[in-house]
Amino acid sequence: MAVVRALLRSPVKDLTVVSYGGPDVGLLCAAGKVRRVVFGFVTLDSIAFDPWFGRARETGAIEVTEYDEGMFCVALRAAAERLPFRPIRAAGLGSDVPRLNPQLRTVRSPYDDGEDLLAVPALNLDVALVYLNRADARATPSTWGPIRTSTTCTAWPPRSGSSRWRRSSAPASSPRAALSSRCC
Repeated sequence: MAVVRALLRSPVKDLTVVSYGGPDVGLLCAAGKVRRVVFGFVTLDSIAFDPWFGRARETGAIEVTEYDEGMFCVALRAAAERLPFRPIRAAGLGSDVPRLNPQLRTVRSPYDDGEDLLAVPALNLDVALVYLNRADARATPSTWGPIRTSTTCTAWPPRSGSSRWRRSSAPASSPRAALSSRCC
């Protein structure tokens, strides 16, 4: 939130914000700093929908690119893996998300199953600000549960000093755990 407060005080405008979304997105939208939001959801946790984001979206003050949570995570992973897209078996095929996001395409599996999959394009970012709800004394990120020292992954690009991050014991199916426990 310190970065958000600094942006609110600055003359910066026309931002493209890529976020799972929270009060940061709503505050930036309310201040007129945002041109485009790429999101999986925008919530205030106890309030299901951020009213400032909702107002900006409904009035057309911002452009939006909407994903569901799983697609959003896959799009970030595709970028981290330097892939142009990543296929996903998605419930999104039966939703309005592909209609609202024309960048999404379907691809057919090249294997015998011939299954239709959703091709989610990579979300290539210039800057990534990752915030977590927990960290140890050395700023090692964690989401839920105790930090396990036996599992590590390498940050990309390697930082000076320690280039290892510890993974949390969060369920692998959790998008938040996937983003914080994988180095992307």
